[in-house]
Amino acid sequence: MTRIDPDLRADWRKTALFLPPFPLPQINREELLDTRDWPLREIEKSLGDMERINRFFGGTAHVEREFWRQVEARKLREIRVLDVGTGSAFLPRLLVQEARKRGLAMRVCALDINEKHLKIARQKIRDFPEISPLRASAFEIPLENASVDFVVSTLFLHHFRAPQIEELLREFGRVAGCGFVLGDLVRDAVPLWFFRLSRPVFATSHLTRFDGVASIFRAYTPRELREIVEPLGARVEAHFPYRVNIIRENREAKS
Repeated sequence: MTRIDPDLRADWRKTALFLPPFPLPQINREELLDTRDWPLREIEKSLGDMERINRFFGGTAHVEREFWRQVEARKLREIRVLDVGTGSAFLPRLLVQEARKRGLAMRVCALDINEKHLKIARQKIRDFPEISPLRASAFEIPLENASVDFVVSTLFLHHFRAPQIEELLREFGRVAGCGFVLGDLVRDAVPLWFFRLSRPVFATSHLTRFDGVASIFRAYTPRELREIVEPLGARVEAHFPYRVNIIRENREAKS
């Protein structure tokens, strides 16, 4: 019998929003978007699918909520952010829009290693001078120590295995003065079933139809993530629907 993750069960009881967990084996199947140089139009369709899925299911909402909680706690009026694996720069646009509403000054560096992703992002951020695209590896960020306040990301960490995640978090901790908020999926049969049923509605690209399933199998449970990130001073929070935040707050950072 497959052992149910006790931490996921505890998170479910705490939130009363998860269904009882239905474990899946972790399968590190590479996603199509990462495997070859696809035509720009196909990449744009896939990134558009991800925006639509995140917008409809609140995939960025938990990252935003924790980010703004930390900003408010520190009473920051000027905020420097690095978004890693930015794709179409969806999260940076959301953060800048909220910063404008709050009357805060914000600068966002939108990092991605894929130049075609950044080409699409540049079109999306034409009305967002606060956002600057940067092509670079997340493992070797070309920024000085503590040169941004926060590092953020969504749907990024599941692309990597434990030793790589540890390396990434050390690099994020190096460049972030205040900390990081990283959102991702929870591996479970329920989101897998739901995605398969909803693909005709939300996945216009064949890349998305394949990669959505691959992402769920590559993702981690809250317990697995805790084992990876807690030794590095980060914590894991599980949220409905089947999302997690990986959070680190640097208490000694400016307030």
